[in-house]
Amino acid sequence: MSNFSADLGGTEIFTPLERIFQRGIKEPRNIFLLTDGQVPNRERVINLIGANTRSSRVHALGIGSGVDKILIEKCARAGKGAAQIIEQGESM
Repeated sequence: MSNFSADLGGTEIFTPLERIFQRGIKEPRNIFLLTDGQVPNRERVINLIGANTRSSRVHALGIGSGVDKILIEKCARAGKGAAQIIEQGESM
């Protein structure tokens, strides 16, 4: 776990997803994207997911009131998966 760090300054989704997709796994897989924030490169993330639907299905889960709802919905649509937004105070 020494590779993890948090600076509380933003949400980085593109690079981790890119690394997952580059692994070249041959069987289909489900990827669960969880976020509580927004990203500066929304369209780039959505395009990356859409370009990798042959090998993966992406489900997107947004948690809290600060989440980018459009990001969640479009990532799930591009990834042929499900989208869910959990508002503050709601139960999962």
